[in-house]
Amino acid sequence: MTRLSANMLALLVCLVLVGCGAPLGREAEEPAGGVNPTGEEAEAPGAPTGGRGDAEAYGAPIEIPAKTEDSGRPLDHMMKVIKDGIRRQCPRHELCVKVRVEARDRGSLSTCQFDETEPKQGSKVRQGSTVVIVTGKEPCPTPVTPDPGDSSPSTGKSPAPRSPDVLEPEVSP
Repeated sequence: MTRLSANMLALLVCLVLVGCGAPLGREAEEPAGGVNPTGEEAEAPGAPTGGRGDAEAYGAPIEIPAKTEDSGRPLDHMMKVIKDGIRRQCPRHELCVKVRVEARDRGSLSTCQFDETEPKQGSKVRQGSTVVIVTGKEPCPTPVTPDPGDSSPSTGKSPAPRSPDVLEPEVSP
């Protein structure tokens, strides 16, 4: 082996060893709580506990589904779109965030109409957090029942059917 080859090999070995070694600088500092005085390993908040507690790993952030111009759409439809979009991102496709509906003063929007989410649609949230679906405060339109003797079509608006998993909106001051 030539001297140049031997030097290249030594350099390569050094680079591999440095890459596999402990980090340098700030990353090399001991994390707070590493080992507690009893000798047991301390656990980070939200870390799995191996069955010794009820902490839960957070996992990947969940993006709140978004479409343009959703404000004013039927609440039931938007609840389904948002929940389905979140479930696709959750482990085992089970809803992994809490969804709460709140009614707020939103002009002419009713409690049957979606306005926005908090955090905003397209935002990322942690598993286990709460997403608020904001509706209007106005009462839902009353369905117009056609008179059996009237052959003309009804001109009234009827609210979207409510699914059983939709909670009644909370009215915020």
